[in-house]
Amino acid sequence: MATFAIPAALIWALIGGIVWPLHSVWVVILAIGVAYAFLYGASESLGLRLQGPSFDWQVPLDWVRAPRMNLMLMWGVTLGPGLVTRNPFASLWILIPLLALMPSEASSLTIGALVGLVHGLARASSVLALASEVGPETAGNVDVMRRHLDRLRLRQYDGLLLLVLGGILLIRLVRSAG
Repeated sequence: MATFAIPAALIWALIGGIVWPLHSVWVVILAIGVAYAFLYGASESLGLRLQGPSFDWQVPLDWVRAPRMNLMLMWGVTLGPGLVTRNPFASLWILIPLLALMPSEASSLTIGALVGLVHGLARASSVLALASEVGPETAGNVDVMRRHLDRLRLRQYDGLLLLVLGGILLIRLVRSAG
């Protein structure tokens, strides 16, 4: 679990530090967040297959067969942060502009690290659970993961979360204009 969570926390803290200077154009960032949240929130909650921002890269099969210590380190760095492999949840990408909306650079770094920590732990838990259910070589298969997620209806919950967040961001945007 730590091999996923620690790299994810460090990478997300770095992202928080990189995007925080965009805080100066917070109204633009807020408007982008509202549009993104409503577009992908509606898509996810209605079961439409609008592909969210994601990379199509997957963990190579030889990584699955790598020695245990190499495997944990490689998987942790690539899967833990959730940025360089396929991620079925559109809500992950709204976190980047939200880090730019933090009130200080320190809070952006801290919240970024917490996002990474939580995502890394969640990703490790899901990989371990799926691997125990279908086997380690099948767990990385995108179709298997998609069927598993569809069964749990997690994408619909992700969409509802995005719609609620979009509403909160819209209220903030309207209040800033008035």
